[in-house]
Amino acid sequence: GVGSLITTRLSTTINQIFCFGSRNSNKYIFEKGVSIKSNYYGNTKYIPSQIIQEEDKLDLIFITLKGYRLFSALEHYRSLFTKNTIVVSLLNGLGHRELLRQKLGLKLIVGTIGSLEISLDKNRIAIHKTNHSPTIEIATAENNLKEDLEFVNDLLNKISLKSKIFENEDL
Repeated sequence: GVGSLITTRLSTTINQIFCFGSRNSNKYIFEKGVSIKSNYYGNTKYIPSQIIQEEDKLDLIFITLKGYRLFSALEHYRSLFTKNTIVVSLLNGLGHRELLRQKLGLKLIVGTIGSLEISLDKNRIAIHKTNHSPTIEIATAENNLKEDLEFVNDLLNKISLKSKIFENEDL
């Protein structure tokens, strides 16, 4: 749901987008794409033009999968990350931050997404039910990521996902 929304909105930019998850999910996305039906954003389908390769390096990752799948997914794709990879975690729950920051050494921005009702139908099409943009609040506890935080905030606003920076030193 949330991943489909972010992917289809990012597809309106010049950025190269890779979607990845489980082997079955990757196959489905590459063959059939990511689709969303939205009264607010319209109906969009994005089909990746490339499958991510081992030699590719990622600048920015939005994590929207279920928390219990996080570690195995990140370990599988670890070769795609560099010390400059920015991760925006939209995961619920606790404990994910330490895994991302300490065990994998990734630059971490955490976010919450509100004012959003979205679900996948039986055909894996995301149905965005709210008639407005969701609100995404992002923050980081790392002082050296302020520029990255501004970059992500500007990108989200550019793709019509309302974003604001939340100042919180206790992350």
